[in-house]
Amino acid sequence: MEQGSKSYTILAVLILILVLILILLIGWYRFNVSGNFLIYAWVECNPETESCFLTEYEGEEYIYKIVLRRANTIAQCDPWEDECAELSCEQLSGAACQTHTCSEDAIEEFALDATCIGEN
Repeated sequence: MEQGSKSYTILAVLILILVLILILLIGWYRFNVSGNFLIYAWVECNPETESCFLTEYEGEEYIYKIVLRRANTIAQCDPWEDECAELSCEQLSGAACQTHTCSEDAIEEFALDATCIGEN
């Protein structure tokens, strides 16, 4: 009886290890191969036509809006070697790309130390 119990324990441990390996492989595929995650970027914003975030950092002011875009919808670009295009949601919508202009809700959602300027 003890031998059978030991066999079940070894089998259970092997199944647990295989499940963990499968979970790790699925996560690796999702992030490294399929690009199924969001890129968060501050992009240019015109306060004359839209509501923009204003953040002061180390004596400089930054005026921006936020773009969240799925990584697999962005052309590959090495910012150290190439001039990369600014992220935008042109020709994309829904879950693939979202643009957030400034509002009290957006400041709270993104936990920003910012104020809103421009059109509301």
